[in-house]
Amino acid sequence: MTWRTGNVSTSGGQPSAARAHPLRIIAITARADVGGGPEHLYRLLAHLGPDVDATVVAPRQEPYWTRLQSLPSVAEMIEIEPRAFRLSTLRRLRRAVSAGRFHLIHSHGKGAGLYGRLLGATTTTPAVHTFHGLHIGEYSRVKQRAYLALEWLLGRTTATAIAVSEGEAAQLAQRRLVPAARLVTIRNGVDIPVRPATRTRNTGAPLQIVTASRFDVQKNFDGALDIFSELSSDRGIDFRATVLGDGPGMAQARDAVTTRQLGDTVRLMGNVARPRDHYRAADVYLSTSLWEGMPLALLEAMSEGLPAVVTDVVGNREAIQHRGNGFLYPAHDAVAAATALVEMRDPALRRSMGRAAARSVAEDFGISTMAARTLGVYQDCAHR
Repeated sequence: MTWRTGNVSTSGGQPSAARAHPLRIIAITARADVGGGPEHLYRLLAHLGPDVDATVVAPRQEPYWTRLQSLPSVAEMIEIEPRAFRLSTLRRLRRAVSAGRFHLIHSHGKGAGLYGRLLGATTTTPAVHTFHGLHIGEYSRVKQRAYLALEWLLGRTTATAIAVSEGEAAQLAQRRLVPAARLVTIRNGVDIPVRPATRTRNTGAPLQIVTASRFDVQKNFDGALDIFSELSSDRGIDFRATVLGDGPGMAQARDAVTTRQLGDTVRLMGNVARPRDHYRAADVYLSTSLWEGMPLALLEAMSEGLPAVVTDVVGNREAIQHRGNGFLYPAHDAVAAATALVEMRDPALRRSMGRAAARSVAEDFGISTMAARTLGVYQDCAHR
């Protein structure tokens, strides 16, 4: 593990040490590549601004190592191995926590949560943990039981656990992974554009579909291909699909697009710097996820006035009101998803649902609300 101190200043040009009594926090993420967890942490620290003086523990991965390092609220970066637990790293982090006089530790996601809660249990610094989804869908039954037992133990060392959706909170409560008095729900939030995108395509133009994927089990890109095949082969619908993201199954995904003869209609873009540009250019957002916490990509697309067709799973169903601002369909049901997308060819329906999507995100999923509620958790933990 290497150490790096960033010489960063506040937006007002003053060094972070000059701010008036900010909360000193150590924020931990086990990944800094493209993903909802690192994006959540980045947006949170950006909006907390001078209220916190943060040391960020993260792998040296892009784009979020550089993005986090550039924030005025981040005084120091500590590099760790990506998604790998090491006792030597835990010991070095424990020394950093003990020497840093931090008010609290905030871990984000499964790997970071192991470090964060163990640090909280072995120091006097309280541990806050955000789950970002209960990701056990690909585990065997034995592995599920072992992981849930570990989470139960870690939950007893957690000062406050944060669920990013009501559905996720219900899952955690049902399994009693965290004492009820220590569990709070703070919905994920995104930046709200001043004005959602305006779309003028007519009925005869190809339906422009956009989706985001990590090409792993959770995001279920095979399900998206089933839907695209249903639209193309069985229904003869004129559409174009833009797929954003990368992941371990990217090469297999490219082969599958070719095998299914979808190369003329499906574009795999990889990671992109400005996903909102693609959301603004699309007609509908598609999600084939098998589970979620509260998906940021979906919320960002909706904030740009994009209606959505998404699986009826935790997180998605909290953002989408069926036939209100989009459609919910049963996971693995390509026919139901394709039927909803066929309906989305109607420009009037897209405009109506798009306006409802933008309105619901502005009302319920703003980043300012998320940051303010998280700061409240920090202040409560710091003054117990």
